[in-house]
Amino acid sequence: MKKFYIILFLVLGTIATQAQPLRRVNTANRVQQLEQPQAKPATSITDHAFTANWEPVADAVAYCVYTYVKNVAEEDGLYTIIDEDFLGITQGSIIEPAGGDEMLVELDDYTVLPGWMAYAYPTFIPSMVDGLLYSPYLDLRNDDGKYRIVLHVFATDGDEIRVESNGINGKEIKTYQAHVPDGTTGISVDTLYFDNGTRDLFFSVINMTAQIGMPDYVDRVEVLQQLKKGDEVFTQVALDEAVEAETEWGDAVTSKRFDDLHFAYGVTDLYYDLYAVAYDFSTPNGSTPYTTVFSPYSEMVYVDLKNHHSEMGVSEIPAATRNDDAWYTIGGVRVDRPMTKGIYIRNGKKLIVK
Repeated sequence: MKKFYIILFLVLGTIATQAQPLRRVNTANRVQQLEQPQAKPATSITDHAFTANWEPVADAVAYCVYTYVKNVAEEDGLYTIIDEDFLGITQGSIIEPAGGDEMLVELDDYTVLPGWMAYAYPTFIPSMVDGLLYSPYLDLRNDDGKYRIVLHVFATDGDEIRVESNGINGKEIKTYQAHVPDGTTGISVDTLYFDNGTRDLFFSVINMTAQIGMPDYVDRVEVLQQLKKGDEVFTQVALDEAVEAETEWGDAVTSKRFDDLHFAYGVTDLYYDLYAVAYDFSTPNGSTPYTTVFSPYSEMVYVDLKNHHSEMGVSEIPAATRNDDAWYTIGGVRVDRPMTKGIYIRNGKKLIVK
């Protein structure tokens, strides 16, 4: 199941349970499969934006559209797929954490990649987040789906940390006890191994035994995978989940404008694809009076922002490269050089300027 809809179920679960007796299940509405969307080349391409296009899919109620950069392994070895340490979070303190007043918080303003979310009224201290943490979608198809997660958590020794990995090949759940070196409260670093990697895997992290008044924060998350020379990894740099399939006037929606691409950090070779979503009211899912149906992904579309060009497919298209001389703020704004203290991105890596 896709992450977006898991979050929806969490947020709307109580509402769905209460509404179920009032909603009549339409047995004629049997949407048990959807056709693969037919993506089309991008249009209205500028140096910093483009419009993704596709043909409408029968019975779809929404589309989920994603934009990527492609990286290619230059040689065999262990590669870091993501390394997030939430350095963009600067508010709060152990004595008085920030947040705690929203059920679901999107963390795009604080992270290097989009798609991180925290659920269950999360709170924050500098470079750390608590609550139920959700990762972005990750492309972990290589190495037969085997990968590892290195977790840095701020916890009490012995706290039970639960990690749930969700992929097309099924769900894997692993738990472990935090190991703080001096046996009290501090940073525990542990490595977990999984083998259910897919092209759109995501995972969640939560401290299951945290006590009120005791820290239970995630400080850093690393995902690593063994790659062979030539292996490709597509990293999401923009996403727009649940674009409604029709306007309020009943017109089909077949395009989406992407004009906020700061997470690409200057990369001009981009790709996009999408899948369609429908609801099958003939098959309730627990307390939800329908089952969500997902189409296959569309073919990928290549977009060249530099030359304002787009075409179908990804073969023979060069991997994304970053400008060695370009500096970006954590918010994706390009600067000539760092003028103030803070976190910057250069060559795809985070640098702390003091």
